[in-house]
Amino acid sequence: MGLSRNVAFVRAPLGAVRPALVAIAARRGRVEVEWAAPPPADDPQHARAGASAWWAIGAFDGAAGWTCLLTAPYDVLTHGGGALLDELSRALGGREAWAIDLEDGDSMRVMRAAEGACSRAGYVTSELDAGMDFDPGMTLPVLGDVSIADACAEARARDPGERRAVMIDGRPRPRHPADVVEELARGDVADLQAAAECVAAVFGGLHRDLVDNLTIIECLIRRTRPLPAAPSFALFTSAAPA
Repeated sequence: MGLSRNVAFVRAPLGAVRPALVAIAARRGRVEVEWAAPPPADDPQHARAGASAWWAIGAFDGAAGWTCLLTAPYDVLTHGGGALLDELSRALGGREAWAIDLEDGDSMRVMRAAEGACSRAGYVTSELDAGMDFDPGMTLPVLGDVSIADACAEARARDPGERRAVMIDGRPRPRHPADVVEELARGDVADLQAAAECVAAVFGGLHRDLVDNLTIIECLIRRTRPLPAAPSFALFTSAAPA
């Protein structure tokens, strides 16, 4: 496996997101617990949410109006056709929620929920073992349905001179992260490493460096450090005993 980036964003304040997630977990027979190292047989770095008793969700402020969500297993919000993503949106009055999964440099999927509807876009090639089942109905552009304008404008105002190297026709070209996100909303970006970095830079706001799977490993799975963002929360749930 190469590149792996799995993150979700919801257009709602952090303080409203946590109780919504707790209620959703409870409806699925899950209870909030203190962190404890998951057993080796239930390794959430590689497990899938549908088969894991142990779930973790970390959240912190992103771009203005957006909350960033990281989960372990990575597909807590997107498994089952995005059922939890859709339920989170509904619990927050239909607010927009979307998740992006980039895997191994050749698979990119976006799920978006808003106003009672859930859609998917993107392409999946070799990631069947990662649970990203091939769906011939998935399309481009991946961010065609996502509200990007405010976050892109904020990113340009925050750092107008920022540039990321994007491979175009075999050569690295400097592009502002907002330009790349806008391209993902119009068409496609072949350089998935750059696409992942630019989505993080635009929607992660001041905490863009935390929009990374290493944060999931360190702050949710191994818990070697708390989420280094304030405010933030880490929610751990387990399947309730029968």
